[in-house]
Amino acid sequence: MKLNPTFILILALTLTGCTALTTTTPIEESSLIEVDSNGTARHSVNIMEVIPTPGDSRAQQGITRHPDGSYFMSQNKHENNKTVSYLFHVSSDLGSVVSQFKIIPEEFTLWDNNYRTHLGQIAINPDDGYLYVPIMDTAAGSPRTGLLRFDTDLNFLGWIDTTSFSPYIDALAFDGEYIWIDYSILCRFKWAGVFDWENKKLTSPSSQWEWTRFDRDTDRFSTSQGMQVRDGKIYLVPECDPVTNRTEKGYTGIAVYDISSLIERPKSGDKIVNYPQKVHYFELPEDNYADHEAFDFISDTRVIISSARGNGDTLWVLQI
Repeated sequence: MKLNPTFILILALTLTGCTALTTTTPIEESSLIEVDSNGTARHSVNIMEVIPTPGDSRAQQGITRHPDGSYFMSQNKHENNKTVSYLFHVSSDLGSVVSQFKIIPEEFTLWDNNYRTHLGQIAINPDDGYLYVPIMDTAAGSPRTGLLRFDTDLNFLGWIDTTSFSPYIDALAFDGEYIWIDYSILCRFKWAGVFDWENKKLTSPSSQWEWTRFDRDTDRFSTSQGMQVRDGKIYLVPECDPVTNRTEKGYTGIAVYDISSLIERPKSGDKIVNYPQKVHYFELPEDNYADHEAFDFISDTRVIISSARGNGDTLWVLQI
């Protein structure tokens, strides 16, 4: 793989231990690579900064930006032959850890104390200001999922068992009264009135839940690790590690769909595949045998994205 000079400069500076790096070469607008046969415009992406996460914090699985400018991160890791999970609250300059919360299944009862914890993409709900954290039990044969809720001081406020809602939740995004999730099928779910946080349960028969499903190109794009809804568009970060090639080479990065143009899965007949209008193409570093994970916007044209490289110790600021 051929790396551009800007990337080589950033990588070299990163290895010297700098805390927040900005490119010294002029930044140009992202450029069009091609429009493919499905009408997807592939654009290159400019790397603006490479930032190591502070202290022991890691964005291995998720990162989300609070309206006050600070960040929350999530990580799954092995400690003493057990899987544990962490949540971190990090300062707005990404220079220090404000607080953290550790999930040890033997001490943190959910379905029981025998689950294998796996946190997904975390998200701030702008309507209530709380941090929502999807969790899956990844023990062999387990389909269990849940949604945890925290305040901004990482005080645990309760959880809801969402197994009947979805057996897989690795990324979610809030969109008013809707939640979006992706498990190879892009799904919009009207959660208002269904998630009863006072009683910590899902309400009403599942047959009454309002789902809208949209098929997408699963041959080219893997299941999303990160997801955001913004200005009528949905942004997906597919799994894209170079070992398994779960996402086709040349399409790693951020896929963008206009929500108004999405065509719902028909109740019968052949599925209708929705293709992204744009892909912000971001090539993996040669030594990154992991994949892009979660991301959030820090302005209208810049995003921050985590990489599983170094177990999430690196953040990338991209101009899109």
